[in-house]
Amino acid sequence: MSLHFNYSMYTFSGYLAFFCITWVAFLWLLCM
Repeated sequence: MSLHFNYSMYTFSGYLAFFCITWVAFLWLLCM
C-alpha cells in the first residue's frame, strides 16, 4: 500500500516536472 502510494506520487511529480519544463521552454521560445 505504502509502496504503491509512493510510486504514484513519484510518477505524478515526474509528469508535473515534465509539464513545467515544457511550459517554461515554450514561453522562453515565445519570448525570443
